[in-house]
Amino acid sequence: MLSHLFNRIIDPHDRAASVALLRGMLWLPSSLFGAAVGARDRLYSNGLLRSEQLPVRVISIGGITVGGAGKTPLVRHLARWLVERGQRVVILSRGYGRQGQGVAIVSDGSAVHLDWQSAGDEPFLLASTLPGVPVIVGADRTAAGRVAIQELGATVLLLDDGFQHRRLARDRDIVVLDSTNPFGNGRLLPAGPLREPVTALRRAHAIVLTRVDQGEALDPFHEQVQKLNPAACITELMYRPSGVRSLTDGTVQSIASLHGVPVLALSGIANPRSFEQTLEDAGATLLHRIRFPDHHPFSQHDLRSALRVADQAGARWVVTTEKDAVRLPAGADLSKITVIEIEVKIVKGEEKSILDFGF
Repeated sequence: MLSHLFNRIIDPHDRAASVALLRGMLWLPSSLFGAAVGARDRLYSNGLLRSEQLPVRVISIGGITVGGAGKTPLVRHLARWLVERGQRVVILSRGYGRQGQGVAIVSDGSAVHLDWQSAGDEPFLLASTLPGVPVIVGADRTAAGRVAIQELGATVLLLDDGFQHRRLARDRDIVVLDSTNPFGNGRLLPAGPLREPVTALRRAHAIVLTRVDQGEALDPFHEQVQKLNPAACITELMYRPSGVRSLTDGTVQSIASLHGVPVLALSGIANPRSFEQTLEDAGATLLHRIRFPDHHPFSQHDLRSALRVADQAGARWVVTTEKDAVRLPAGADLSKITVIEIEVKIVKGEEKSILDFGF
């Protein structure tokens, strides 16, 4: 499977001869990608390409690696924090993998108008779990921003995964990095997970390090960032499970209900190990794990197979993530499926320091 092979290529600890050979073969396309990224950066830095300014505050939450850093939970957390302070927040997302083109309103804050296939799984999840916060999808974030201001009255725009979308000027660039593997093998796509060189962190106003409870020593990372960007605010956070939700009736039990329970972990996300670690940390007995590629559209066959494996292994529940739950097929048997709900806990820093505005 290509996703599994890519994960091996970008894993700095995988030193198998075949993987090393593939990395070597990808050196040239990675170098060409780096040259293109560097040329684009210089065009913006020299003013030959210009960013368009919108008449509201624009905050980008993005990354320099592909998938799995934990941006979406942070977007949700900051959106709620801003709403509590009287802001009319609208989230703008590209809508990765969605069906359809152009700008579309996923939610106007009072109702969700698109399904996950038309919105993309992450925008649909945000729209479904953020009542009162509109969500718009569209590759052209500037056009989406105009819709947010003119039709929805936005006072703050949150760009979900917007660090590379430089055509829209922003007041605050927040970069999210996974402490368990901040830069992968340190190489650019396709030989590594980096969308830009690590030096791109110089553009960031704030850097948020996620999953610090699962990562290793953070001091070397702090030293590296301080050398690259001494002015950047560095915040550390963890994603804490807040409950276990039934997909049949929506009831939520405490996370303690997982303690000692035999489960099967079902996921189609970029970082399944973190999800599985969360289950084990909650005291669940992880009997089996089934992993699909990130954004995988689950079929009836996928779910029946997972339930069959769970029965054979003696698992009481099949546990999945919030993002995966929105992609489960309609009409499927969900009686044994539960969802881990996640909340953000900031362990170093605060929301105000991340945003650096007088909210």
